[in-house]
Amino acid sequence: VLARAVEVAAGIDYESRQEAEMWRGALTAALDATEADAFALAGEVPAPASVLLSATGGLRAALARDLNEVIGRLPSVRLVTPAGTVSTWLLAQHFAGDDPTAVVAMFDDIVARNRLPHAGALPPEPVEVLV
Repeated sequence: VLARAVEVAAGIDYESRQEAEMWRGALTAALDATEADAFALAGEVPAPASVLLSATGGLRAALARDLNEVIGRLPSVRLVTPAGTVSTWLLAQHFAGDDPTAVVAMFDDIVARNRLPHAGALPPEPVEVLV
């Protein structure tokens, strides 16, 4: 199951670096637990424990190789706190630039990501922006 999870992890379409890093952390924790179990069994059944340790080492290397490549290509989520009450459109334009389609996509993402009930007036509170 763990081998399949590591295999599938590289193919997931992550939205941000933070999301991919969260999954890498969860899978690393599962690998750590598996290795700890293998070490505990090593005294009683050394051959199977050795095979399990070797397999988890290979999985750990594959996970690092695959997810580090994916993480390097992903945008990051930043917390931004406007100085005062501003329009979400203005914040989207600040990050997306002059391309109207990019501004619309950024606007929609900010509204959805932060579950904003009123996008017209963004209070001076931290909001997540995918950059």
